[in-house]
Amino acid sequence: MRVNRAVTMAAATPVLGSTGPVTWAKVMNVVYYLLQNILFLAGLAVVGAVVYYGVLMATASGSSDQFTKGRKGLIYSVVGALIIFGVYTIIATIRGAVNSIGH
Repeated sequence: MRVNRAVTMAAATPVLGSTGPVTWAKVMNVVYYLLQNILFLAGLAVVGAVVYYGVLMATASGSSDQFTKGRKGLIYSVVGALIIFGVYTIIATIRGAVNSIGH
């Protein structure tokens, strides 16, 4: 009986490229990289907000309502940036602790 080599090889290879047992360190690395990308996008949004509200304040030209709106938005953007940096620091610290335990 003749066996198709491609079918035999496909059956012998692990599904989805398994790299061994799942460990907490591997799970934390995946979560860390996902959150890192999300925080990067949030950081881009903060930069966009800072630029927008800064331009809004600069072009207020005597309009106290527009200047106040820009100032308020700028303050919220800076607070958002501080929260993002805090979350990133906490995640990096937890990842370091888990990786040091796993090794």
